[in-house]
Amino acid sequence: MSDSFQQIYDPVAGSVFASALVAALPLLVIALMLAVWRRPPWQAAVAAAAAAAGLAWAVWGMPAQLTLAAVTQGMAFGLWPICWVVFSAVLFYNLSVAGGDFDVIRRSLSH
Repeated sequence: MSDSFQQIYDPVAGSVFASALVAALPLLVIALMLAVWRRPPWQAAVAAAAAAAGLAWAVWGMPAQLTLAAVTQGMAFGLWPICWVVFSAVLFYNLSVAGGDFDVIRRSLSH
């Protein structure tokens, strides 16, 4: 199996416009799940990722192994910055509590 994938820009009826409309389906899924069906963001994100992976495999003909690799890499690159921010916030909170500075912050916010 080759580790490269040559993307076709007009797989839907030979039309770039129709292909772009089909490619917008994951955006539509996330928008509908968040705004209309009021689902939690993590569920909307998983559904949109599944829709994107399904389109990549079924419409654009991306091999399943490369599709799975792309989804995994996207999740890792998306979760790493979030985890880093949460870790930094917890560390800052613990340092401010241990140093007694959190009381100063709490008093200034209460006024």
